Amino acid sequence: MPKKTRKDKIKANERRKILAQNLVRFKFVKPQFESEDKAFTGQTNPDSVKKDFPALTTQTDAESLENKHLKGDLGKIFVFTFFALVIQVVLYYLLRG
Repeated sequence: MPKKTRKDKIKANERRKILAQNLVRFKFVKPQFESEDKAFTGQTNPDSVKKDFPALTTQTDAESLENKHLKGDLGKIFVFTFFALVIQVVLYYLLRG
């Protein structure tokens, strides 16, 4: 296998940085049980199960942030499109005469 060049090392380092940034955005799932023995022995009572598992949320923080940015971008697109259509209509009536 050929030796890596300086450019290859720089590219690999950049890929690692991008991957690390993407991993920070995701929340990893916690294990359901504290130990594997507890999962297989079945020694949990139904009341403690409700306390162990918090209510699920529909969106994570990363998803809500992405939705916020998406809504903002769509709002800007609609505003610019509206003004472009208004300018076209005005130019049509001005140049028609």
